[in-house]
Amino acid sequence: INRGDFITALAHVDTALKAAPEDPDLRFLRAAVLATDNKFDEAEKIYRALLTEDAKNERVWTALFELSAREGDAKAADAVLDAAITALPDSFDLNLRKAGLLERDGDIDGAIAIYEALYARDSNKPLIANNLASLLVSHREDAASLARAELIARRLRGTQVPAFQDTYGWIAHRLGNHDEALRYLEPAAAALPDDIAVQYHLAATYAAVARGPQALAQFRAVAKMVDPANPPPFMAVLTAE
Repeated sequence: INRGDFITALAHVDTALKAAPEDPDLRFLRAAVLATDNKFDEAEKIYRALLTEDAKNERVWTALFELSAREGDAKAADAVLDAAITALPDSFDLNLRKAGLLERDGDIDGAIAIYEALYARDSNKPLIANNLASLLVSHREDAASLARAELIARRLRGTQVPAFQDTYGWIAHRLGNHDEALRYLEPAAAALPDDIAVQYHLAATYAAVARGPQALAQFRAVAKMVDPANPPPFMAVLTAE
């Protein structure tokens, strides 16, 4: 597979399947080879057959979802994920993927609800804490949401993970702790140069500490990153600048 020799790879799997034709692991492997070779229809048939036999096989649901996403059919991928969560409602990974899709589609409240449920189950996962705090601070303006985001994000203090630095830094900015915010936002922006939200957070914080030339340059750089077909929530600020 790594060298693109799918014919030989499939031949190896088929040889093994002759000795154990019903083996689910070998059938899953065959589907994986086919999917890697862009033979989506054949791979999907195998995945769905495996799910008919075991509807709670998370590995197969994940593979089928990823296959649908690779085909570029967002609605089909969403339907697969919903079916997977129906079969496995407590799956951490499947719910995490669902939250990501909801955020992508602009259903921020829906994504927050999932992250809240995951956080309630296990508050020790930094990724969930970061994602929940990030959505709360970036998409809600009320004091209670900001306080909740700050409480959740405390564990991120001192982090070296750029996405986590951005979350912690933006919360610090929203709380008025701009110098502390810069200590996190500057390295985050350097590490994530193509993330428009991260770059905007740095620009807004430069403005808050009256570093005018840097703020203006940063705002201009952010404006150049805007996709007119999908303007960011802070577009009005960019226009005003």
